[in-house]
Amino acid sequence: MNTNRLMGIVLLLAGIAVGMVAAAWLLTNEDLESSARILGLGLALIVLVAPMVGAGAYLAFAGGAGSPPDSGRGPPA
Repeated sequence: MNTNRLMGIVLLLAGIAVGMVAAAWLLTNEDLESSARILGLGLALIVLVAPMVGAGAYLAFAGGAGSPPDSGRGPPA
């Protein structure tokens, strides 16, 4: 597996996890008004989740496109 692809998958999973934690925290906090929840979700999505998921998707799907093809042989002896 390519290092760029692995890093992309890690970023995708981390972005999804951060989004879920932020949403859970904002939606279960009883002290916030509904407008504050919406603002918090929007900021978390734009500032934290979207860049991580976007960079992860790019690295996972397009990051390995420039790598040389595998020769089909095993590891060097």
